[in-house]
Amino acid sequence: MAHSQLNGIVRLNLALKRAIDQNAVLMPTVPENKVRETPRAYEDSLLMGIELHEFLDTLSAVEALSFWAEINGTLAQQPLKVQRARERTRRKLENYIADYHRFS
Repeated sequence: MAHSQLNGIVRLNLALKRAIDQNAVLMPTVPENKVRETPRAYEDSLLMGIELHEFLDTLSAVEALSFWAEINGTLAQQPLKVQRARERTRRKLENYIADYHRFS
């Protein structure tokens, strides 16, 4: 699963969870390094980071290696046990997303 595909999945799920503007938070200032982003895009990137962090906490060390190797396109160079962890990691991500929808 490519990095952009993962971002798309997370972004879609965040959009579905939030009703259009019900959970919007006013942001008086946007940090200097985010000036080109709209406040909504900045908020989405913050939320994506939180959700990704929570998902990564559910992975074992080998699954986390597999996840990042898949994102970086280096899975083929990893040890066999890391390559085998790919499917477990994918199933965990699918379940995490399904649970996210169930409780939203």
